[in-house]
Amino acid sequence: MRRNDPFSAPAAALARDGGDLPKSAPKWNVLLHPTKETGVPLGGIGTGGIMQSSSGGFSRWTIKAGGVKHFTLPAAGFLLRAARDGRAPAARALQAATETGEMTAFDYAAAESWQGLFPKAWHRHAALDGVRAECLSFSTMIPGDLATSSLPVALFRWRLTNEGDTAVDAALAFTFPNLNGWFRSFGEDQPRRTATGGYNAGFENRRRVRRGA
Repeated sequence: MRRNDPFSAPAAALARDGGDLPKSAPKWNVLLHPTKETGVPLGGIGTGGIMQSSSGGFSRWTIKAGGVKHFTLPAAGFLLRAARDGRAPAARALQAATETGEMTAFDYAAAESWQGLFPKAWHRHAALDGVRAECLSFSTMIPGDLATSSLPVALFRWRLTNEGDTAVDAALAFTFPNLNGWFRSFGEDQPRRTATGGYNAGFENRRRVRRGA
């Protein structure tokens, strides 16, 4: 372990193997919901939030005030690709396989291990063709700084380690669907997709960068 390594969780952090947990029974169905996964919420104070579960995917949503929804989206998450000379490229979605049968062409794999201590969480994933991926996720919770702590943002810091004997071409991708207008009800189930007039579009950055800038 490296000294002051940001990817090493403190001893006080909760530690679990990645993937599903035994389903818990709620004491009061109205307030306490059964859950199969654990995680640390991401989002600012009073802004709502999402949870990246111990498996690596996003599964708990508190976007609407007073409402909690439990569902997973295979289109939301991180993907790792690794390619070495003389071998076919390998790719993997860094989360558990979906139960809905969506996007089955992906090779899914839940995180090997997870640790959490609010506002931070650590995910460690099995090596893909000798490339190990580790993620540190956190929100901007700063004591005494309400403005920064209330920003509706989350940060994901990744470290890729080449454990092989040869050079490797590795890449990490992140995808997330446009959820604008989804969260209108208070039920726990996945909301129906709503067309709100918004859309995603590509753009080209034509800004010129001067030499030496």
